[in-house]
Amino acid sequence: MIGLPRISTFSIERFECHGCCHRVALNRRTSPMENPGEEVADVVRALVKKPTFKQQADVIRQYFTPDATFFHVYVNVYKGHAPVTAIYQYGMFVANYQDVIIRSVIYDAKVNCVGVRMTVICKPWLLLWRSLNLELFTHLELNDSQDVKSGKTIKRIKTQKDYFLRDPLIQLIPIVGPLYDSDSVKFVLGGILTQAFRTVQSAYFMVVPKSVQSCAFSFWEKFLLAPPMEQFQSFITKMP
Repeated sequence: MIGLPRISTFSIERFECHGCCHRVALNRRTSPMENPGEEVADVVRALVKKPTFKQQADVIRQYFTPDATFFHVYVNVYKGHAPVTAIYQYGMFVANYQDVIIRSVIYDAKVNCVGVRMTVICKPWLLLWRSLNLELFTHLELNDSQDVKSGKTIKRIKTQKDYFLRDPLIQLIPIVGPLYDSDSVKFVLGGILTQAFRTVQSAYFMVVPKSVQSCAFSFWEKFLLAPPMEQFQSFITKMP
């Protein structure tokens, strides 16, 4: 049947789980994913929901291709289970993953990709008095192959790319980190800056004569508001 490309979207709220549900779900399957839109959330949980080092290695070996690559804001890892396992286990050691909340999953069968928006809750050893909520979007490129036993099409992760909504290193800085991470603080600062700009703008229009305003903005109106390719079309250009 020919139709629109399959795009499955799941909005998933936080599940109260004691760390065993996703392990049970993965243990029931002995082959990689067949329906990434429904199964990738369990894979993510197995990797960052208080896993053991052995569990991480087993999941990567089962669900990633042998030439898998990993792109992160601070480090890139190329081709292989061992390098990808190493970066996951290094992240586990440093960040001390505690939990993960899957916000949404988007699967596009046409381009064979999965997008996962999540919040990873970690408790770095340097900041044992508080937790960090890492907001990120993970883009997974998949690779198809045939299962030898069942003949079904199975999918493994070929490339992982992580995009953070906030810089994790800034979140680590005492005092600055919580302010940087706070949406309430950003809302208040945004309101203050907006009001300050409007005050300055009102004062400008009240104090500066209309003729001066017109002269000051003539260049803007003539060039900068025009489309990029038409900004300087009045200038003579000679081709060599």
